[in-house]
Amino acid sequence: MRKQQPTGMLFVTSPIHFKGEVKLPIYVYQCGDCLGEWKENHLMSETIEECTWCGSKNIGRKPTNFSYDGNKQTKKKKTGDLTKEFIENSKEDLKNQKKELDSSR
Repeated sequence: MRKQQPTGMLFVTSPIHFKGEVKLPIYVYQCGDCLGEWKENHLMSETIEECTWCGSKNIGRKPTNFSYDGNKQTKKKKTGDLTKEFIENSKEDLKNQKKELDSSR
């Protein structure tokens, strides 16, 4: 069950608007009784009052890392792709070193 908290004077809470879509923050909650964990999307001014697993009121919000990548075009390379790239570069370096050794003899 969500409960709206009063908005403080210093904080203005609103959803994030990105390219016409509304993105709500994701919060991770943990129950102190059953140790269940779950994620919820809601405004900063809202809270969850009871555990979705056991119904206990002994819950708390866990700290989470916030990251926002507004530019989806700059994807990080996968580990396998990085490995292949490294191997290809290493092969090229070895070929060049072999040519240098052969020419110096």
